[in-house]
Amino acid sequence: MPNRNYGIVIGISDYKNIPDLQYADRDAMAFGKFLSQISIPIVDSSNLMIYINDAANRINVCDGISKLIKKLQPGDRVYFYFAGHGDIEALSQAKNGLLLLYDSPPGDYFGLNDGVLQVNQLADYFGRLSDMGVDVFYIIDACHSGKLKGGEQGRLHTSRAIQYLLSQRSTVLLSCDEDQLSLEGAAWGGGRGLFSYYLEQGLIGLAEADQDNLVSIYELDQFVTHKTYSESEKRQTPVILGTQNKVVNKISPQYCDSIRELDSRQYRVYSNVNYKGSDQLFYSMTDTILLKELEGFKQRLHTNPLLHTESSSYGYYKNLESQYKQHYIIDLLKRALIVKLNARFDSLVSPIIKGKNPNFKLETCLAVSEELDSCLALLDTDHYMHNYFLARKYYVLALIKAHGIHINNYGPLFQRKLVEAIQLLKDSKQLEPNASYVHYTLGLYYQTMQQLDSSYYYLNVFLTLLPYSELAYNSIGITLGDMKSYSESIHCFKRAIELNKNYRPPYVNLIQMYVETYQFEKGIQIAKQAIALNPKLPEGYNNLADLYRKRRDYNLAIKLVNKSLTVMPDRPRTLLLKAKILFDAGNHGDAEQLIIKLIKFRPDYGEAYYYLALIQKHRCQYQDAISILDRYLELDSLSSECLTEKAYCFKISNQPDSSEWYFRSAVKFLETHSDKSEQLAEIYHFGLHQLDSAFVYYQASLVNNPTNFILLSNYIGCLFAMGKTKQAKAEMKLLISLPESQIPLVYVRICEQIIEGNYRKALINLQKLVKLDSSYKWHILIDPCMSRLLSCDPSGSH
Repeated sequence: MPNRNYGIVIGISDYKNIPDLQYADRDAMAFGKFLSQISIPIVDSSNLMIYINDAANRINVCDGISKLIKKLQPGDRVYFYFAGHGDIEALSQAKNGLLLLYDSPPGDYFGLNDGVLQVNQLADYFGRLSDMGVDVFYIIDACHSGKLKGGEQGRLHTSRAIQYLLSQRSTVLLSCDEDQLSLEGAAWGGGRGLFSYYLEQGLIGLAEADQDNLVSIYELDQFVTHKTYSESEKRQTPVILGTQNKVVNKISPQYCDSIRELDSRQYRVYSNVNYKGSDQLFYSMTDTILLKELEGFKQRLHTNPLLHTESSSYGYYKNLESQYKQHYIIDLLKRALIVKLNARFDSLVSPIIKGKNPNFKLETCLAVSEELDSCLALLDTDHYMHNYFLARKYYVLALIKAHGIHINNYGPLFQRKLVEAIQLLKDSKQLEPNASYVHYTLGLYYQTMQQLDSSYYYLNVFLTLLPYSELAYNSIGITLGDMKSYSESIHCFKRAIELNKNYRPPYVNLIQMYVETYQFEKGIQIAKQAIALNPKLPEGYNNLADLYRKRRDYNLAIKLVNKSLTVMPDRPRTLLLKAKILFDAGNHGDAEQLIIKLIKFRPDYGEAYYYLALIQKHRCQYQDAISILDRYLELDSLSSECLTEKAYCFKISNQPDSSEWYFRSAVKFLETHSDKSEQLAEIYHFGLHQLDSAFVYYQASLVNNPTNFILLSNYIGCLFAMGKTKQAKAEMKLLISLPESQIPLVYVRICEQIIEGNYRKALINLQKLVKLDSSYKWHILIDPCMSRLLSCDPSGSH
């Protein structure tokens, strides 16, 4: 490594007298930042001269070179970086080349004194430094405009002069070979020259290939040449001359890893680019027929259909390509066409990347699929963007396959389509591993299928790729809520709101979490905010209606759900919620009619069958309830809710063998899911009367949902049935402290009275309890504590 680094950095986009460039100044500033912040050793500010645009005049630059030369000592390294125009003096066409400074004249450069740097003078100044042991690096991105005085030969001679005069005893890095042009565009770093962008990326660590934390000339050459050659459609090849094992930079492994990680996460943009000075080259073309054709193509690209007709942009391009296949300008036109064809895909996934909920319309997805096919047809299979476009094609095919399927309407009839869509997404991920939208959609589809571990995995990858995405936090919150990890779910929704207070979904989902955890007042406050943000959002009314249902305020719940139905009529989820409210309010007839109507509309809506069976069970029509559950089990044989309810029907109708078989089937399925502790606790408690197992699952459930007073009251009832009276009474204190737990508290006191032998008082209180909440009448038939009450007479004797 050198003793000290020095730098002279020149970048000119805004010329005084000659045609401008786009990004030369940005390239120079980026290289100056590398020297002052990342290179080892870092260039001290007193040893770094940076001249941008009008500061890059001959007086300033020559003064800076003079001062720098006086400082350099053997063992030091100096970087000379130039990004701008290059030319030669038209009268002589000598081997000497010129680097044109800000104030370069528009005419002949015959005096060779005004506004130019002569390559032979640079070689003379810095060549003497090389002789005394200074390590000299020339980095030159000198394009040539067709309007400059040197003509086409200006570009060739400048490149030859640089290679011939500067390469002896020095390291030379040129943006392209002598018969080529340099590319620049927004595709690289938001607006950079192709060569300079990848030169910087290579120097900061991406070129390092053998894990020695050193970037050599060889590694830099391999990296920059590969990237520049492939991403220029094989039109630009850098020239790098120097000792291959010379070390250019020492890097920090941690910094390099972070750079690689950031690079891997980038969405691969294929945008319009230009050859440096291409506007002037374009308009100086002598082929007037081609010039007219190119103007025609540009107009069609913005006004005509992209596909399907001979006069479309695609058809017009194919005609031009057949006539001018080898012309360099055809590559730019092809790129412009592909950018246009890919634009609708970019807009399709843009909301996801920006943290918003996407809207995948079928007609849009079908059009995008066709446009991506055309992109692929224009590219060779070894093109650096081919696999990215193929990945996006698979992604859109997955969207088409799964169109119309979502978490609120998913049923067994949709399972096959979602499985096929997921495979297409995995094919896409194989080709483009860090596409954030693919991971989001995988997480969403697994969430819809209630394969929650897989959903959680992919959504966390999505969050890793977009760590400040409100969409990521909201989506993870939904999955965590389904997994019964309520506190973590609530945290995710709150974080989504912190990131974007106007983003509505987390408000709605947060209401539901407060409903699930029986934190009703918090739920009401959030619901008011959600409805204020969007009064036409049905979920806000639905979740608030569900909250009032659990509070047993059925009139207000019905008002809210009816308001939701005015916003979005005949929505299955809302209709079922209304049926639940009617059922809980004791209006079983209206609930039944509504559910029957819903099943006709959605014959695979499992939860609708479940509630229809509950109505029949409430009427003591156990066989009818079993038949209804069988209809759904034909569609989904692993529905744990259906299996469990069917087992209860057999238990109550005195068919113990069938009852146990269905309970065991449900347990077998539920024990493979970490989020089913509450269901397992209730089966072991009320179904199988295996209280030790129930005790374990209750404790696991309460870790995630400590404020659920129904869950806590069932746990206390289990403790009384196990004879753990002291522990049960201790837990009762917690139950008493929870708001709105009065009815569950009556149930717990009945269990306490039964265990203490006070059967008469327990029986009186049980009658009161059933009047308060009719669902408790089933406890008489299935609760281990209540079974003692059934086996005794009112006097208290067995």
